Amino acid sequence: MLVVGLTVWHAFEASQHLLTDRDPGVHVTTARWLAREATLLVEPGVGPFAERPGLVFEEQGWNLNDDGRLEPQFLHLLPVVLAAAQRVGGDRLLLVAPTAVAGIALLAFSAFARRVVRPWWALTATAALAVSLPWVHVSRDAFSEPLVVLLLFAGLTALWDAATTGSWRRAGVAGLLLGGVAMARVEGFVALLPLVGWSAVALAGAQRKGAAQRRTSTRLVAAFLCGLAATVGLAVADLARFATWYLDDLRGLLTAVGAGLAAVALAGAGFVVASALRRRRAPVAPHAAGPAAAEAPPAQTRARRALGWAAAGGVVAVAGAAWVVRPLVSTVTGAPSGAIAALEGQEGLVVEGVRRYSEHSVQWLGWYLGPLALLLGFAGLAIVARRLVADPDRDLRLLPFIAVFGTISALYLWRPSIVPDQVWAMRRYTVVTIPGLLLLAGLAGQALVDRVRATAQAAAGAVAGLAVASALVVFPITTLVPVAGATTQEGLLGKVEDVCAAVGEDGAVVVVAGQALELTFGQTIRSFCGVPVAIAEPSFGAADVAELAVAWAEGGRDLHLVGADAAQVEALAGRPPELVSVLANDDQLEATLTRRPDKLVARPLAFAVADASPAPG
Repeated sequence: MLVVGLTVWHAFEASQHLLTDRDPGVHVTTARWLAREATLLVEPGVGPFAERPGLVFEEQGWNLNDDGRLEPQFLHLLPVVLAAAQRVGGDRLLLVAPTAVAGIALLAFSAFARRVVRPWWALTATAALAVSLPWVHVSRDAFSEPLVVLLLFAGLTALWDAATTGSWRRAGVAGLLLGGVAMARVEGFVALLPLVGWSAVALAGAQRKGAAQRRTSTRLVAAFLCGLAATVGLAVADLARFATWYLDDLRGLLTAVGAGLAAVALAGAGFVVASALRRRRAPVAPHAAGPAAAEAPPAQTRARRALGWAAAGGVVAVAGAAWVVRPLVSTVTGAPSGAIAALEGQEGLVVEGVRRYSEHSVQWLGWYLGPLALLLGFAGLAIVARRLVADPDRDLRLLPFIAVFGTISALYLWRPSIVPDQVWAMRRYTVVTIPGLLLLAGLAGQALVDRVRATAQAAAGAVAGLAVASALVVFPITTLVPVAGATTQEGLLGKVEDVCAAVGEDGAVVVVAGQALELTFGQTIRSFCGVPVAIAEPSFGAADVAELAVAWAEGGRDLHLVGADAAQVEALAGRPPELVSVLANDDQLEATLTRRPDKLVARPLAFAVADASPAPG
């Protein structure tokens, strides 16, 4: 009921992010183009637009490839899902579909959480995630992160069940799902490192067991890796065929991942071979294949316990340093950014434009989850680290989750590589860091309550559990309440439909400069109106418009100009605009750098459309 209620609420507050100013707009325009044309690529230089001086076609999120075609940035699984929704229910279902994906993602997270902790704590973790401001923000717009959460936690659940039952079929499904993360976001490639590492650990651990268990583990890991390779292969094909510009942008990261993957695979293979050789030197007796055969000598057990406590201490030390010490001794900087400089000016900070503020990344998490969630989350991580080192067989099913959580969280907590305005930057942590911390907080809360029950009355344990669970959920609610109605570009679909009606099916459009509309609106018109679109450079004047209008009229199309400044559009077209429209856009979440957003702001959008076709006669 919680998930259904929140999904319905988000559907009513769903964004209509049609401008390509940020990722959701790119996903939406890609999906609409795919639904219309059944291709991801665009041939922009058609008719009189071809090789016409003063016109360009690239905009934010859409780049020209070597063949002269526009290709949308990013990996394209989410646009494919949204395009399918559009074909079923039109544009409005396309815009609501992300809220449904986010709801299903919460169910996937809950399913995995129930395998790690008891149902009450799984519900607590799920509720805390569902009402956190970063999750609400990505649930209401066409972000790819909820789709990744769905695939990631559904895959981890299937892998847990495969390890429990020994089912190679479930392992194959787990591989397909976890590899599918790479079809939606680049984190999927990073996750290959810990997942391949887990495969080696599972195979090496099986060498200490009997022949039947070794065969089962081998089939399970082989099926998992085959599934993983299949969907990761599709992601690579997507990048190579439909996102060459993005692939070039990611080349450094993917090269590092490839090198790391080779190293992990080689080290893992060596680990497995060494374990197999050790088994052959000390084979397991047929009559001693039970649990007693796996018991380690007392000295080895004591050493593992000591290492386990050392691992727990290491987690606490690193978490404390990242949370408290790093902001005091480090300042993260990067290349100059006009966007960051503008945000610094708005917030009354020293305008530098080079700061990235990510030395505060752990503190960012505390802004939305609360200090108790962070304390318990790190405590839960320390508990799991101790268990995995001291008794790996006991919690080996948790290793894939912990490995993925640790790898991706460390990467983005160190350097998120994103414009650091809130709550935009927090999307980096909605994939696994925030869900993982809340799940680990639930695990620590469960352990705390169990300890209280063991040393006091059961009622005291119940009270402690209720208090901790309530705190984990209530804090995120308090951060959400002031901005609960936040949405992005609400009502823009209707405005775009008005533009399409003014342009007509036989129109052609030139987007003129003004308020950055030329950087974000061309593909929106192309995708939703289905007409040729070009973008005017500053040198493109009224004489050029007149010549282009005549050329299009000879081809049976009427040229229209679209811009944010009605006076400029009128001057270029030589006649008043036929449509002037303003979108209030007043429920936008404010952008901040050094605090959590706590109010909504208005960012009006203006559109003017003028018919520039030649006068009759």
